[in-house]
Amino acid sequence: MELTSLTAEPRAVCAQCRRPVVVCYCAHIVPVATRTKLVLVQHRRERDVPIGTLRMAELALPSASVFIGVNELDADQGLRAAISGPDTYLLYPGKDAIDVTELAASRAPSDGPITIVVVDGTWWQAQSLVRKTRMLQALPQVRFTPLRPSDYRIRKEPAEHCVSTIEAITHLLGALEGDAQRFEVLLKPFEAMVDAQLRYVAERRGAPSRHTASRKTRTRRVPVPELLQRRFDDVVCVHAEANAWPAKGGGENDAELVHWCAVRPSSGERFEAILAPRQALAPATANHTHFDATRLLGGESLSDFLARWCAFLRDTDVLATWGHFAIGLAERDDVALPTTRVDMRRAATELAGERTGGQEAYLARLALPEPPALGEGRGGERVAQLVAIVRQMATTDVA
Repeated sequence: MELTSLTAEPRAVCAQCRRPVVVCYCAHIVPVATRTKLVLVQHRRERDVPIGTLRMAELALPSASVFIGVNELDADQGLRAAISGPDTYLLYPGKDAIDVTELAASRAPSDGPITIVVVDGTWWQAQSLVRKTRMLQALPQVRFTPLRPSDYRIRKEPAEHCVSTIEAITHLLGALEGDAQRFEVLLKPFEAMVDAQLRYVAERRGAPSRHTASRKTRTRRVPVPELLQRRFDDVVCVHAEANAWPAKGGGENDAELVHWCAVRPSSGERFEAILAPRQALAPATANHTHFDATRLLGGESLSDFLARWCAFLRDTDVLATWGHFAIGLAERDDVALPTTRVDMRRAATELAGERTGGQEAYLARLALPEPPALGEGRGGERVAQLVAIVRQMATTDVA
């Protein structure tokens, strides 16, 4: 089954908030001065989520510092300097964390300002950042209990006590500085973004699609969820990682397959291959794939991988991927692929009636917990997410 891609003119994007102009929230941003020093540490996968809220905090709190990464944060000297003060705490609900109201009550008026580190990302991403960053692990922890449920109506939180980053910061500053009302203004762009997004989606329902002029005529005989239900035992989820040089720095070099993860959701059967690069290893590949260079350079040969993969495949397999990246990489190396395929990104978009963001954002939209990895490196994490989405969609009722 082939799902034809759509093409359209890109939407105008605001240079400040980085949101489409039709849902820009910049008019609602009001700069707020704070005694508390905020250090915002964002998981690198969260920076591309279009409805994230850290950017609001960055724009409204000029004194806040922002750092992005995962594995490399311990080597970030800027982050080390930002959290080196004696009164620095990590906002994280560990077993030894104290409530922020207790921390505020314990401080005398003459005490100087404190520094709070706020981790931005999904719950799984926050755990990953803390687990992989020794500097953060060493900090004393504070927690808080939300006064009300999150108003994040365009992104499902994993539990009722979870809130967005901007909501957490608003509560945190109100408790620490004893003036909750003053910081409520931080929520104005958040409320505007949520309202605008919901209004925009509502207005588009039933209206002609902006893709209509460029949409190719296609017939899809079997709805994707029905296909997954009817042939769930045949589904193979695949994720691929590449060794890819920057467009301007790689010359004739092209992206090449270096990590291939496959899982049969019905049985849990797995296949995994780490391939030795056939060209020079790009500078960012090890960091992106979460493998060190030695491991990648010592991977198996392409011919060995192809032989093992062909032995794993079945004639009845249905290939499930998120987008076409894995298929494109495989085709460059003549990797055998099932002819029946499901693009889960397209399926998610069609079921939701709107763009759903990346694979991890859609997992959160379904209110599914981050699953344990089903392989090594980034590929093992990503294929596990794909399996969770496939299993969920396979149980979706089809009208």
